[in-house]
Amino acid sequence: MGRIIITFEGEEVATVAGLVGSGLGVSLLPDLQGLDTNKVAQVRLKAPESHRTIGLAWNERYLPPAAINFKNFLF
Repeated sequence: MGRIIITFEGEEVATVAGLVGSGLGVSLLPDLQGLDTNKVAQVRLKAPESHRTIGLAWNERYLPPAAINFKNFLF
């Protein structure tokens, strides 16, 4: 297998998909509804199983009700 050179890492799926759609490379993205697939091709990965870990942190100061509800939903 050849060497892989990572030239850009992004957190916004739409931005990364736009860069790929402009011909600037390839990317692994989650399967999201509403992603414009006019300029990108989606290929489903079969193996290995892929996943990502998302972290959540907060301090014990005031949290607005929406943040409390979200925290309670997760835990």
